[in-house]
Amino acid sequence: MADVKHWDLFPTKIFESRFVANDEILDYVDKVEYNKHGNLYQSINNNLQNIDVFKPFVKHIYSLTIEMCETYAYDYKKIDITSMWINVSEPNASHPPHTHSNNVFSGVWYPCNNTDTSNIQFLDPRPQVGVLEPKRKKMDTNNSGIIWFASDKDTMFMFPSWLMHWVPPTPVTRTSISFNVILRGEYGEENTLQNAN
Repeated sequence: MADVKHWDLFPTKIFESRFVANDEILDYVDKVEYNKHGNLYQSINNNLQNIDVFKPFVKHIYSLTIEMCETYAYDYKKIDITSMWINVSEPNASHPPHTHSNNVFSGVWYPCNNTDTSNIQFLDPRPQVGVLEPKRKKMDTNNSGIIWFASDKDTMFMFPSWLMHWVPPTPVTRTSISFNVILRGEYGEENTLQNAN
């Protein structure tokens, strides 16, 4: 109907970007030391943002974070990457549903060729959404409780850290670099007795 307005309430935004991995980064990923957790490996160093080889990628994260803050109309004094680490999942490894506490934004980047690996999946954050679900003619972002994105080489996703996500068992080895970002400055509105710096 022509006179009907559509409003998107409380949207959850996922930002997709591309950053091409250079040879130095790929060489670092191949040679880094890992901690093993079952069939999932994570780099021992979880502060890769401080390593010179990652400086171009860190610059890209900051640029995308600035764009995200403009989209959300967030005011901040400083952006900090609080952690960055490499994940390598062996075949059949999964990463259970989780969030990234104590951060504002989180992200994942796929520097390596991840052909035929599992997708990252994001879960609908609204607890009541599944109370009554009519049969769907087709699945789309307006009626699905899980949205997934391929782990294609050089693709990067950033999202609110509170958004639940996971990776189902992967059929082949899957490599990613995850990171967290916090905004320094004021939280909450002044004089509400619920604000912090």
